[in-house]
Amino acid sequence: MDRRAFLRKGLYTAAGIAAALSLSLFLPEAALARGSTPDEAARAQRIFSRIAVQGKGRPDMTKNGIITLAPNEVLSFSCEGFCLDLDLAVPSEDDPMAFRPMSKYLAPEERQAYTALMRRAGASRSDDMGGIVHRMRDPKPGRPLQYSHGESFPALWASQRMPPQSFRYSMLRSDGVAGMANGDGGLHVRCVIANGSPKPFVFDPTQWVLESPRDVQAIALPVPRTYYVAKGKNMAGGQSSPASTPQGQPSAPPSPPHKNAPDKHGFVGF
Repeated sequence: MDRRAFLRKGLYTAAGIAAALSLSLFLPEAALARGSTPDEAARAQRIFSRIAVQGKGRPDMTKNGIITLAPNEVLSFSCEGFCLDLDLAVPSEDDPMAFRPMSKYLAPEERQAYTALMRRAGASRSDDMGGIVHRMRDPKPGRPLQYSHGESFPALWASQRMPPQSFRYSMLRSDGVAGMANGDGGLHVRCVIANGSPKPFVFDPTQWVLESPRDVQAIALPVPRTYYVAKGKNMAGGQSSPASTPQGQPSAPPSPPHKNAPDKHGFVGF
């Protein structure tokens, strides 16, 4: 084979590999992220902006982690979660995280055991719990693909640009229950839930998963050691639509009137 033919064959081979890789980025199996959408984030942000809360509130805890929020109450907690996607990169510090139902991530036959494991992890965490969670997510014969983590390229996903911080807002219930969550690096997360609805909201952390808009590991939530509950006030004159930055992203909510200034993500008291 002469040099020109060799180079032409190599060019075709390289082009084929590049095309295959580009195509793989758009296949359903690779599109794993289910973070907040711009519309959802803007709606959740409006709920936070109209509930005036001073500080992180009183400490509160229940035996099994299930807690009821009255209308206009705000719940905050932090915890060390468990990764649900062993083949993806861990979330980075400042990764915005959205609340998503656990039922979207685990097959029905695994959910009862998973819930019991997350309750146990809140009281006594052990090294083998992460491995158990991974095995629950591994594809098995006959299991629907939507519950498995699929295949991916961790180094590639880890290089994705950090999403806007407005995507830390998400909806837990359509009638006005909103969440705000950020990664602290690794599997540690900080979360706030605001009940802007007219009805009580029952929160069970084991029934929720946190996920970033970019393809990093989804985080399973064990029972936190401590909740903080603050009573807010639904401000009738709160903004009716999200303010926009020059980039078109919703602006951050106003800082709560409290002596402890919030950090750059709007969290107080952590």
